[in-house]
Amino acid sequence: MQHLYLSSIKSNISKRFINFVFFRLKNTSSVVPKVTQEIKEAAKEHVRELRREFDKPIKFSTSRAKHWDTADSIVFNRHIGKFTRPVLIVTILINMFYWGYYREENDIDDMLSMEPWQVFPRLNLEYLKTAERQYREAGLDTSQIEVKKKMIQDMFQPQVNEEVRVKYK
Repeated sequence: MQHLYLSSIKSNISKRFINFVFFRLKNTSSVVPKVTQEIKEAAKEHVRELRREFDKPIKFSTSRAKHWDTADSIVFNRHIGKFTRPVLIVTILINMFYWGYYREENDIDDMLSMEPWQVFPRLNLEYLKTAERQYREAGLDTSQIEVKKKMIQDMFQPQVNEEVRVKYK
């Protein structure tokens, strides 16, 4: 029984000590907040001083811009070497000779030389529709355009144009 009484006293004392340490000491002034407050004030003053310094105009005679030659910003590559221009010209000429004359054509060149409607056949259909409309507006004959359009439609929709294929054979 005695132990139970002592344990409640010990727990009561420890609760009071914890309350005193955490809640009472916060209201009292300590050294740490004063130091941090002084550091904050010093930092704020330093920032204010820097702003005052940077808000002042910069004297050209004391700045690094004084040594800049304005012709460098106007004339492109004023200080290039004496061999740079001839080497550049010779390189361009050699590349033009190679790509324009000497190189053999390959499959990529064949693909690039194809007409757009050979790569995308439906594009030819759109082109022919536009050409047919323009020919009608101009009052010209559209029979050849219609035949080509039917042939292309026959490639994509053969069941629609069965009578056209039989008619023109």
